[in-house]
This record gives sequence, structure tokens and C-alpha cells, in this order.
Amino acid sequence: MLKGQKNGKRNNSDVDSTDQRALVLQGGGALAAYEAGVYGALYFWIKKDFLVKDDKNIFDIIGGTSGGAINAAIIVSHVQHRRNQGFSIIESWQGSLKKLLDFWNHASSTPDFTIWCPFYSFFWPLYGDEKSWISVWNEANRATTRIAAGEAARRYYSTKEYLYYGAPNVFSSPSAEYDGKFFDNFFVPTNIWQHYNNEELRKSIEKYTVFPIATTYDGGSDKEKQQPQIISS
Repeated sequence: MLKGQKNGKRNNSDVDSTDQRALVLQGGGALAAYEAGVYGALYFWIKKDFLVKDDKNIFDIIGGTSGGAINAAIIVSHVQHRRNQGFSIIESWQGSLKKLLDFWNHASSTPDFTIWCPFYSFFWPLYGDEKSWISVWNEANRATTRIAAGEAARRYYSTKEYLYYGAPNVFSSPSAEYDGKFFDNFFVPTNIWQHYNNEELRKSIEKYTVFPIATTYDGGSDKEKQQPQIISS
């Protein structure tokens, strides 16, 4: 329950003008994508709780680490950009959820599962799309649980394809980095490392974020300074 609420309802008399609402976002790719949906739910819940006359930030502080910091940057830069265009405080938050979802749709991709088949069988049934590919695995799993079910196979081969070929708009296919200090690059395991370039991710972030992000917050009457702060690491 938000501070200033009783029994799930807003009570303006209990809200201190110096109160600040903070959103803290955890790191991790899958968690950061999940946080986009959480932000959407909180955004509409808090905004609905505001009165018509309210002109306040949805969140006064947004902090994040790694993937969470990317989310924070996209949200805060969107709000700041609209404030600079002359929108009111609450109006500046409009479109922030769409901007966040657009980024994750841009960064998401689906591997071509039709090129992957179990290594032990050259007679695996042919399939032309993901749905039929998964159904084949499920049928095989029903015959014997020694074979993975469709969802498990989808996750496994998704990871395998990204490791081999990279992920569009996120990171490149790997390149080998040789280290000859130990003279052990002839037999597995070796001292050869795989290097991934994340330049594509940087470009994706810049596409949905306005840099530099420099905000200020003054809890007093100066609304021009009441911009959401970002804390990232």
C-alpha cells in the first residue's frame, strides 16, 4: 500500500508534500523484460489514484542495475524529454510504458527452430514453423520421457542458437580469443575464449533513450525542478 493511503484508498490529508515514491529495478535480461510489465501495472494503478488536480510524478526516483538500469534510463529520459517540450509533470509520463515495451519488442527475437533437430536422428519429421516443431517434441516426449518436452527443447535450442549466432539488436555472434601463455590450445579443454560484442545493444538503447539524462528534483513549489531522478549502476 502506498504511503498516504488507507484501506487501499487515497487520503490527501495524510500525504506529505515531501514524500517521494521510488521504483527499484533489478538486473538480468529476463527480469528486466518482466519489469516492463510490472512498471505498466504500477503506472496505471498510481495514475488512477491521482486526483484530476494532481500534477505529480508517477515515481520521484527510479533506480536500477544492469537491465533494470536500462529500463530506468528509457523511462526517465522519456519523461525528461517531454518536460523539456513543455508538458506538465503528469503529462510527461504519458507514453513512457509504450516506449519501454517498444524497446523490449525491438530487443526480442525468435530463433529459426526449423534448422534444429536432435543430433541422434536424421529422420526427425520435417516441420515448417515453431508450432509444429514443438508438437513433434511433445509427441516424442509422450512416447518416452527420456526425450525433452517441447517447451524444454525450445528453451534449450534458443540458448544454443544465441550462443552460436548472437541475438539481433543485442549482441553479435562470438569470435574466438586465443591465449597462448599456457600452450594448451590443442586439446579440449583449452584456453580459447569466446568474445561477444554488445555494440548492437548500445545502439538499441540509444534508439529509445535521449541522452544525456540530467534531472533535478526539488520537493518545494518549483515545479520546473520536479523531475524524476535516476540512480543506476
